[in-house]
Amino acid sequence: GDPVTHDDIEPFGALIHAAYIDYTTTVSEPAWAVSHETASLLAWLCATRQPDRVCDLGSGFSSYTLRRSCLDVTSVDTDPEWLARTYRFLDQWGLPTDQLVLWPDWSTGTDTYDLVFVDIAQGDLREEAMRPAVERLNRGGIVVFDDAQHDSHNQAMRQTITDHGLDLIDVRHLTLDGIGRYALAAIKE
Repeated sequence: GDPVTHDDIEPFGALIHAAYIDYTTTVSEPAWAVSHETASLLAWLCATRQPDRVCDLGSGFSSYTLRRSCLDVTSVDTDPEWLARTYRFLDQWGLPTDQLVLWPDWSTGTDTYDLVFVDIAQGDLREEAMRPAVERLNRGGIVVFDDAQHDSHNQAMRQTITDHGLDLIDVRHLTLDGIGRYALAAIKE
């Protein structure tokens, strides 16, 4: 279809704006949280694609965004304290607090998903998480990789997309934020 524009996504950004301000003033610094732009894209993807099962690799504001629109969301993190923060924020906003999982438990699982968001940890672990994220994606599913502005992450994302025969979706123009962060996405046809 036609390329997605800011005008398509902006109404979804408006729906999450108040919670985003709350999150970035009470839970996490804006530079550590998913950008409002990428969160808006995730909200739009949930609303327009209506994925049955969603995986959120790296809990936080993305967990809020995905759980607002999708029923079956698994949020994964490497840090129990961060999962606890996510739990408290979700609970405060009246969203489901189930399926908050630590990385070692998720990484040995076999569940598959229609939408996967990869924003877990940093460095080597983030890059190692890309392969299982894509391997557990259902046909027709979409993966969104955050922080593509980092050269090594970007290279690992593109290699993972190529290795698994996914089709790259250019979302840079939709997710580029004020500090230069942006996402990459791909679909498994």
